[in-house]
Amino acid sequence: MKTRQNLNLKKYTFALAMGWTLIMVASLIWNVSQVKLETLETAHIQARVAHEKDLIYRRWNTDHSGVYVPVTEKTKPNPYLVGIPEREITTPAGKLLTLMNPAYMIRQVYELESDISDVRSHLTSLKPIKPENTPDPWERKALESFERGEKEVASLDSIEGREYFRFMMPFYTEKGCLKCHAKQGYKENDIRGGISVSIPMTPLWNVSTAATWRLTLIHTTIWIIGLAGLMIGYVRINKSEQKRNEAETELEKAYTNVEKKVEERTRELQKEIEERVHAEQTAQEFAMQWQTTMDAVGDAMYILDINNKILRSNKLMSELFEKKESEMIGKHCWEIVHGRKTPLPECPVLRMKETLKRENFELAIGDRWYDIAVDPLLNDDGTLMGAVHIIRDNTGRKLVEEKIKSQLDELVRWQKLMLNREDRVIELKKEVNELLKQLGKENRYRN
Repeated sequence: MKTRQNLNLKKYTFALAMGWTLIMVASLIWNVSQVKLETLETAHIQARVAHEKDLIYRRWNTDHSGVYVPVTEKTKPNPYLVGIPEREITTPAGKLLTLMNPAYMIRQVYELESDISDVRSHLTSLKPIKPENTPDPWERKALESFERGEKEVASLDSIEGREYFRFMMPFYTEKGCLKCHAKQGYKENDIRGGISVSIPMTPLWNVSTAATWRLTLIHTTIWIIGLAGLMIGYVRINKSEQKRNEAETELEKAYTNVEKKVEERTRELQKEIEERVHAEQTAQEFAMQWQTTMDAVGDAMYILDINNKILRSNKLMSELFEKKESEMIGKHCWEIVHGRKTPLPECPVLRMKETLKRENFELAIGDRWYDIAVDPLLNDDGTLMGAVHIIRDNTGRKLVEEKIKSQLDELVRWQKLMLNREDRVIELKKEVNELLKQLGKENRYRN
């Protein structure tokens, strides 16, 4: 179980690591592709800006129907403008000027640009007047696409072994262009050719490569941090799993021990229950035997606790006081016997608690006499735990005793009467003897 859980954890961690790797690789590829797209977009923007600049130069020249510049070794009169009046003019100061048409001017701008920059611009046409304006294969395809309605063409191409971003848009015949190109059959707004701009990609790719390396470094760092986080999480979870497994093992042991203890305790409880049931049955049997024995006793009796309250009573006690046993249990003995809230001063129960010996008391209830005996119930250590209160009807004996006493009293009375009569005879005899003595005669009676 533990090995299986650990194996599952390894699988999950490996799956997360692979997922994290795929996410980072996909993110890197997407970001690198974005850098490439942005690089191409940058080249596109640069080419468009250069193209618009060239158009502005050309339009400026066209709007002025050409410009006059001094004739120099580098700028000679344009042989293709031979038919143009005033191709050359002389200033009042005698300086020779030549007319520079838009194409001538823009070509010199391109030559100057090529001297100070790697950006290449080229004015070309499918019907060039000058051989220098003949299109290369890429430009020819672009010009042909313009004839089919394309508005611009842009793509990567190689020039002299170097990669360039090439951009080309058509330019349209304007009114000022017809001065030189009307003879070629062009009309205003006809596509007369195009201006191509070539942006070298090496500097841009260098910037792109640096950005790509930065992205690679950043992604690699994040990837490593993510893997480290996964490893740390794996270690922590593994430790947690080990602790949990150990806890489960301990819990299983504890559960097993508890089950054993529960089984043992269940057996003990079952035994205790059986013993208790047996004890209760025995107690009930004993109580029934004890109650039967108490009821068989010829005297009324009850058992008192240490507080002089009735715990049990027999049948004769209920009959004597005309109360059920349940009505007497829990009450003081004097509440039942005397109907008092307090005991009598000569209460045998109180005397028994002092002497811890049997105490007797004679009590008259109605026309009957009862002999009350209270015996102590002692613990093994001799301390008082309760008492047995017995009430015996001795009315018959009392009547016999009273009859005997009455007879004795009558006998005594007669004895006294007889004694009194004898004493009187003696006195009379004495009186007679005294009188006889006075008469001088002998005593007639002797004592």
